[in-house]
Order: sequence, then C-alpha cells, then structure tokens
Amino acid sequence: MARNAIVTGASSGIGKATAVALAEAGYDVGITWHEDEPGARGMAQEVEKAGGRAEVRRLDLTDLASVRAFAAGWDGEIDVLINN
Repeated sequence: MARNAIVTGASSGIGKATAVALAEAGYDVGITWHEDEPGARGMAQEVEKAGGRAEVRRLDLTDLASVRAFAAGWDGEIDVLINN
C-alpha cells in the first residue's frame, strides 16, 4: 500500500522540493492550492516524473469547511502532512 503525503504550498521553493523528495521516497503526494492552481498542476507533473502519484485539490486551511471537504474526498489515510 502506498504511503500518502499532503504538501501545502508546493508550487515553489521548500514546498516544491519537499513534494519531489517525498515522491522520490515512494509517497503519493497531494498537492494543494489556495490561489495558484496552474502552479499546483505543474508541480503534480513533477511529482509524477519523480515516481509518485499526484492529486491536486484546492485547500484553504483558514476555512474549516474547506478542510472537511478536502479530508472527505481524500482516498486513503494521510500519513504525512507538510503545512508549508
């Protein structure tokens, strides 16, 4: 069974490097976006090139309804959360 990681703010910088490193380590990576959907989708392609499965979803951690919707729609357990 694959391990799952969620990385917020993964479209650049530390979040981007973390998402790629997790994919290289065998994780499937959830890439979240709040304002930069195109950046998140581009990052998902990089995760897949690094060997992981990527899933892109909108997530606003300041909005509890957004967090609930995200968690309800996630398939499987979340093993790692990087709140970048």
